[in-house]
Formats: sequence, structure tokens, C-alpha cells
Amino acid sequence: MTDVQFLVPDLPKLRSGGNLYNRHIASGLVQRGCRVLCQRVDLKAQKPSLVANHELTIIDGLISAKVTDIRSASSKILLCHGPKLPVIDSSHYDRIVFTSPTLREDFNAQFQSNQTPTHVIIPGIDHIKYLSHLSSDQKTMLTVGSLIPDKGYDFILPVLGCLKNRNWRYVVIGDQNANPSYLKKLHKMIADYNLVDSVRLLGSKDHCEIAQWLAKSDVYLSPAPYESFGIAIMEALSAGLPVINCSDGYPRQMIDQRCGWQFSHQSGPALIDFLENWASGTLELPQPIPPQLPSWDMQAQIWHHLIQEVKLSC
Repeated sequence: MTDVQFLVPDLPKLRSGGNLYNRHIASGLVQRGCRVLCQRVDLKAQKPSLVANHELTIIDGLISAKVTDIRSASSKILLCHGPKLPVIDSSHYDRIVFTSPTLREDFNAQFQSNQTPTHVIIPGIDHIKYLSHLSSDQKTMLTVGSLIPDKGYDFILPVLGCLKNRNWRYVVIGDQNANPSYLKKLHKMIADYNLVDSVRLLGSKDHCEIAQWLAKSDVYLSPAPYESFGIAIMEALSAGLPVINCSDGYPRQMIDQRCGWQFSHQSGPALIDFLENWASGTLELPQPIPPQLPSWDMQAQIWHHLIQEVKLSC
């Protein structure tokens, strides 16, 4: 049995991809016989000290700068979710794990002298039973993501406000409690751009309800400026939805004309024209072939193998 210390940011109420990843990997390691101690680190607090009697320590890159006495741990793995790469001395770590190939490419370009072995272990997805598409007289765009500035809702609302055709609805599923001032700003934008009848902010939903909305939707919209991986995007593709992607990062590599369209935050007018065509029904939608993505259990197994490898090499 392996003792694992997992240092994670103290953000339990934020429904982020990073938090989801950490929870699934921790629980998956426990199921494989590891003793996992998750220690939450306050991002505003003083630097924590490592507990030296653990065989292995996993450190979330978001809080790596706050960790002192890093050499006191027997074996150390740095976990980088992005989008920002931590400023680190990589020689202190036995392995560095990235959650997307894009992140590792960015790291290699920024830290060309790195000698620490690196790995990519992408997120898994919840292989829920996706429903058949439910047709509707009103076209539907869907986004799943917390209502925080990083998700780009303040970019997409002015774009939607420019559309003349209003035979559509934009549905957003995501935590509304993470940033109350941003939520207030979005409500004001919805009113200012005359989108009250077109935009629905539904709050958090469970996986079954999300599956129902995926079935009711025609396209998935990713308005975030950057997504390290894009778990919600991949789940939408798995449900057969084409994706309108405005996000840099891994989605730029994953999405092509067979499963969606690419825009950027600098191509607002082109996106407006595109959405006008989509709303008027003159745009032919692709039928994406669902990608073969791993489950969370499969990714936890890869983590378990990596931990055993690190133990043997130290």
C-alpha cells in the first residue's frame, strides 16, 4: 500500500475542471489501495510544509509556489492543469504531469532546459448514457461551465446581442456562486443587449440533467479564451454535438471541420455572420463521430502505474 499526500488548492466550492480532475484521481487511487491524504492549501495563506513521512507527494501546480521544504518528501510529482504554467525549479520533482498535450508543448517551449521526465494524462469523462437528439422549433446553443470571467461569457453576450434573428436560445449550465459580482455583470449585459428572452442561466445541474440538455441542443458553444483541455467540450462531442469553439488551448487541436468550427476572441464579426446563418437554418451542421475518450477509472489506473514507477525509480 502506498501513502500519497495530495496538495490541492482550497477551492472546494468552485466547480472547475481542475477540481474535478483532482477528486477523480484521488478517489481512483484509493480504490486501488493507496492511502491518500488530500491537504487543501489556502491560496492566501502562508506557505504549508510537507509531511515528510509520505512515500509520495502530488502537488497541484496552482499552489506549487506556496510549498516549502519540498526536498523533505521522498518522491514528488507536479500536476499542471493550466492555463498558467507554474514558475518552478523542475529539478525538485521526479515527474511532471500535464492534463493536455498543449500544456506540455507550452512548458517545453518555456523551460527548454528541463530534465525532469514529463507525462500527459488527460482527464477522463463520465460515460453517461447520452440521449437521442430531441428536435425543437427553437435552435439551442449550450455551454457548461461556472459563471466566472475565465469562461468568456462577457465576450459572447455582445456577439449574441448583435444577432437579428432571435429564433434561438442560449442555455448556460454552471455554478453561479463562484463570482457574485461577475454574475451581476452578466445579468446587466443580458438586459442591456435585449437577451432576456434568449439567454437562460440555469445554475448547476447533475450529469443526468446535463445529458438531457445535450439532447435538446443543436450546437455546443465554448466562449472561453483558453481551455487547458475542455472536459465539457469533449462530453458534448461524445454526445454527438458539433462545437463552436472560441477557445485557445487543446480544443484548437481537437476540433476541425468534421466536428465543428473555430473562431477567436478577435473574430467577433465573423462569428456574428456565422451565427446569423446558423439561426436562419442555412448552415449545414456536421454530425461528429464521438471521440474515443477514456473514463476517469482508466486515467486513475494510469496514475497508479506512474506512482509505482516513481517509487521503483527513487
